[in-house]
Amino acid sequence: RSSASFVGIGEISRAAGVAGSFTICFGVFVRASQAGARVQDKETGEEFDIHSKTVVNCAGPFSDAVRTMADPTQPKLVEPAAGIHIVLPHWYTSASPYGLLLPKTTDGRVLFMLPWQGATIAGTTDAPCELSDAPQATEEEVAWVTRELASYLKMDEKRLRDDVRSVWKGIRPLISHIPQPNEEAVTAAATKDAQVSTANVVRSHYIVVDEKTGLVSVLGGKWTTYRRMAEETLDALLAAHRDKVATTRSCRTKSLLIQGAVDPSGALPPKECIPASGMLEVELEKENPFLSFSQARHLVESYGFLARSVCQIAKERPDLSQPLISDEAFPFLKAEVLYGVRYEMARSVSDVLARRMRLAFVDVAKAEACIDEVARIMGEELKWSSAKLEKKKEEAAAFLKTFRCLPASSEVA
Repeated sequence: RSSASFVGIGEISRAAGVAGSFTICFGVFVRASQAGARVQDKETGEEFDIHSKTVVNCAGPFSDAVRTMADPTQPKLVEPAAGIHIVLPHWYTSASPYGLLLPKTTDGRVLFMLPWQGATIAGTTDAPCELSDAPQATEEEVAWVTRELASYLKMDEKRLRDDVRSVWKGIRPLISHIPQPNEEAVTAAATKDAQVSTANVVRSHYIVVDEKTGLVSVLGGKWTTYRRMAEETLDALLAAHRDKVATTRSCRTKSLLIQGAVDPSGALPPKECIPASGMLEVELEKENPFLSFSQARHLVESYGFLARSVCQIAKERPDLSQPLISDEAFPFLKAEVLYGVRYEMARSVSDVLARRMRLAFVDVAKAEACIDEVARIMGEELKWSSAKLEKKKEEAAAFLKTFRCLPASSEVA
């Protein structure tokens, strides 16, 4: 789970759409088919085929499951490793714009603390884990982070723990094994009992083409190298499937700007979209009297030049020009909820609170307090029935619980 990737993937998908691609949101892979893939729409339950000449598997920690669906003899190559982060108030890093890195903690792991989204993010752990689509941190994992930070900061650990605003856990798709030529198809990773650390597991990415099915899989990697991973994956696909696909162009994503980085009106160059040093936030505050400067800066940081579209919604719907939270530390506008529905494919309350605004990652209690209002705005736009509205609110409440620690009785060693 990564707050950066939820938001960033949406912007990348929109940029790809402008270039001619098509994105399906809330589509679940059911099985491979001769046409390409069988997919289910989670909103309607409808299943349909996506026709394609080739298929790329980039399912992160679930990549092995997709590979074995295509060919059950495939060896296991991905070792899932869990990492948690905690979020603290901004004053932990507000004295300077810099972060803190502890290169060696009491047990040899690395710990960091960085200013982020008006708060402070700290982490992280690194340990083998079971696969889950809703990972949740344990109190023991959080205690390690707070204990190490409290020791370094020379402060009371309980006080630091009380300051924690949100906790979240993600799964890294580390490569446990890179098969060599002519190697037998055996289980690649060590057994779970033998795997006691992920510290030395490969952290780069690896691309493999199944000789039987032609499935192209990109394994491992990390968010900061996504573009290079994608370019190398398509290079591998073109090399392996020359009989099916071809191109006369070289990859151009290295210089391709995502949505929001270019002014649609052509009035301002990209450099004027830089928060705190560009003209865009000054113009937004001038053109929209309902905006404070902190709100204008927030919109520029979050949407770039697309911030104008959020402001347009607020102008058309004055009731949505109001803050979502009556706390100046959280500059979100109600108009951002409607923008998420109309332009960012948001279809659930948790989509908005976690995957668009990132509020759940910053302060889960504040996110929980917004469930009713977000559901109301979404329900009006999407014409939800009373029953569906209540269901969406219940789903959001359940999802936001994963931003808190598991109860002690539920912890797994």
